[in-house]
Amino acid sequence: VERMSEMISEVLYEDQQSPISTQALIGIVLSQCSVNDYASYLKVDNQLPDTLISANRFLFPRALINLLENSARAIPTGRNPELFLRVSRGKGGEVVFSVTDNGSGISPKQLEPIWDRGTSGHQSSGLGLAFVRSVVERMHGSIQVENTEHFGCRISILLPEEVCETEEPALIAADSQ
Repeated sequence: VERMSEMISEVLYEDQQSPISTQALIGIVLSQCSVNDYASYLKVDNQLPDTLISANRFLFPRALINLLENSARAIPTGRNPELFLRVSRGKGGEVVFSVTDNGSGISPKQLEPIWDRGTSGHQSSGLGLAFVRSVVERMHGSIQVENTEHFGCRISILLPEEVCETEEPALIAADSQ
């Protein structure tokens, strides 16, 4: 009941954040995307499993899933798909979540407005990347894009590390299941 109450609160109060380990976050992402076709070729490299960030446990995993789905869609048919989710330490000490693909990349014309609502390269609503940017900004983070048209893209989310020392044990157990 407590976990359900927390989940509802995080949806209703989208700015609500709590400490969570990168390992628990990656677990949430993997459990939610396990039914998608790209799950079979998604590779994860979490170099900071015990590191804590302050995140909304519903919205931030959804933002990562949006990036993974876009990356998987960008891989042309017939190309051996490569899709990576990596958690590492940034040059400034921040926690970096990177989604990298070997897809078609983003054309220079499309690169500038990709974060705007209504912009889509896949005939979708164009809300996914605008949502990602909104979530990251609420978490006091930033986004970097490294793109090579026709060869792939890397989108990195840079977030501050949480300063508290431990995550609530009950939440760790609930997230790891």
